[in-house]
Amino acid sequence: MSAESPDIERETLKYVCVLVVIVLTIIAFLGIFLFDFFWVFMLPFAFFIIIAIQAFSHYFWRAERKCPRCETQVSLYTDRCPNCGFQLITKCPQCNAPMRYDDETCNKCGYTTKKLVIPDNVELEFEYKEKDYTKKKLQQPTGEVFAFCPHCGSKLSKDQQNLRYCEICGGKLR
Repeated sequence: MSAESPDIERETLKYVCVLVVIVLTIIAFLGIFLFDFFWVFMLPFAFFIIIAIQAFSHYFWRAERKCPRCETQVSLYTDRCPNCGFQLITKCPQCNAPMRYDDETCNKCGYTTKKLVIPDNVELEFEYKEKDYTKKKLQQPTGEVFAFCPHCGSKLSKDQQNLRYCEICGGKLR
């Protein structure tokens, strides 16, 4: 190695440093013109606003409601209450569009449903006829026993056998 070697390295290092400073300066100016510094200060504030909206949104936009019969939390899109079997979504008699149980007019066709109002001084007598359904059980060769809904005949899995109401027809299982 010669004595000139450190000087060449020093000169090369100077040029590299100057080039890095120039590139960083150009990038900084492009950043100023392309991204206004106003956004640098507003971006964290915007993140806090988004987090606050997400934290409190469940108070304003609930995706659940309560069953009017048993007060169980159910989804907006549930047809029947899984606890008591109350029918939450019905069909419009005219156009078969889905309606909530408490809607008086159909949103699609404008059909007005009439609510039955029974005065307090009227006594009504009802005669209930209970049908005797027998539970049919099929025995598979493996020995596994399947239970069926007594109302619609749909097959119930082991998880569904503990329900009070059938998920298909809403009929009472127990």
